[in-house]
Amino acid sequence: MNNYITTLAITLYAGTSITLLAGSRANAHAPIGVMGDHIHKKGGWMASYRFMTMEMNQIFDGSNAIPAPTNYMMTPAKMTMDIHAWSHVWSNR
Repeated sequence: MNNYITTLAITLYAGTSITLLAGSRANAHAPIGVMGDHIHKKGGWMASYRFMTMEMNQIFDGSNAIPAPTNYMMTPAKMTMDIHAWSHVWSNR
């Protein structure tokens, strides 16, 4: 019986601690592209950094791939971009 009470007490304490700390952990929030999943308390802040690579290698008209025009001196045929995006959120309410 003593072991049962001890195990129950530790489980409840651990659960309470995890619940209290969950809001301050990075994995307590949705992925960075999902907005509105949490609310910052007054004076709270959050900073984030994203790195993305975008590559294009075809020309489209809507959703249809089209051949590259030959009557232009400069036609975009292929492009790779590396994007660094920083953001900062501060709550004053």
